[in-house]
Amino acid sequence: MYRGRLINRLLSENKKFSPSDMMAMQNNTYSIQAEEGLPALMSALDTGSLTPIQKDMWNDLRGWNFYFDKNKKTPAVFYRWLTRSYKDTFDEWYTSADSNYLDYPDMWRFVALLKDSPTHTLFDQAATGKREQARDIVTQAFKAISAELADVYHDDDFDWRSEKAVRIGHLAGIDAFSQLNVDIGGHSDAINAVKKSVGPSWRMVVSLGPEVKAWGVYPGGQSGNPGSAYYDSMVGQWAQGKYNELLFVKTPDALREHEQFRITFQ
Repeated sequence: MYRGRLINRLLSENKKFSPSDMMAMQNNTYSIQAEEGLPALMSALDTGSLTPIQKDMWNDLRGWNFYFDKNKKTPAVFYRWLTRSYKDTFDEWYTSADSNYLDYPDMWRFVALLKDSPTHTLFDQAATGKREQARDIVTQAFKAISAELADVYHDDDFDWRSEKAVRIGHLAGIDAFSQLNVDIGGHSDAINAVKKSVGPSWRMVVSLGPEVKAWGVYPGGQSGNPGSAYYDSMVGQWAQGKYNELLFVKTPDALREHEQFRITFQ
């Protein structure tokens, strides 16, 4: 839902889009979920007794522009905070004997609850013996995730990239043949919907003019041989949002002009 809304927002800018514009859109890491979810969390947080590390996180979140860029700390804090608040709210779902068969509420519904119904009974945790509201859930979640991150938050190598640790795994599950800790940002609810181990792989942009042109990239290589220099040759390009111009072959003779290797089976 969030991705579709952002795509619609960008396409509604009433402008003529170039191929480079479309490439930038495919690699866009902006999150409407964060745009709407972070203000809802921050308005519910009890800021009366924040520790120094919590104040640092709070101030950094206040200045965040909602892009899940790889070198930022704030996306990691937001993601943990929102996820923990969601799970603490719907704790009865997770602990139910039928949890495997239940439909969990969409995240946008949770954000709407935070904004519009902060005293709703869903925020109550039955096991505690007291009546919680959104303020209680959000505050305890913030304290919990700040404790988890306290030792690493100010480290230079802590950022969204390290938090997410994207991997492109080998089909056989062999780490030595995989790409680990890929240098990329993105988020499941951004247009560039890169998760830990899944995401948009093949990217392509086509310009439909008098002469058709196309650009594409795939996070792999041109060889299935782990010993080949081309085994993972395009992973870096894909992570950086770079594209290769694709061949648009109109005749067999044109194909032969670009031919470098030919294998004949007998």
